[in-house]
Amino acid sequence: MDKQKTEQQKQNILDLVREFCAKKLDEEYFELAERLTQKLGRKRNVPFITGQPKIWAAVIIHALGTMNFQPRECKTATLLQIL
Repeated sequence: MDKQKTEQQKQNILDLVREFCAKKLDEEYFELAERLTQKLGRKRNVPFITGQPKIWAAVIIHALGTMNFQPRECKTATLLQIL
């Protein structure tokens, strides 16, 4: 796997997430999304090396939003435990 390609893809995803968070969400969401993206980038088989950056950015925002808006009694893990 090409480390330079991985870093470029990660940066493309983070740029899209940053833009969306600035328009629609807040800095806290961006920080969580950045941590999740960094964690995905450390995996042995980086999942976001394939696919479009805008799809990965949407997936990351959707995953964070889903975790944040679940009813409290349904949560088995918090975002900070996962990240």
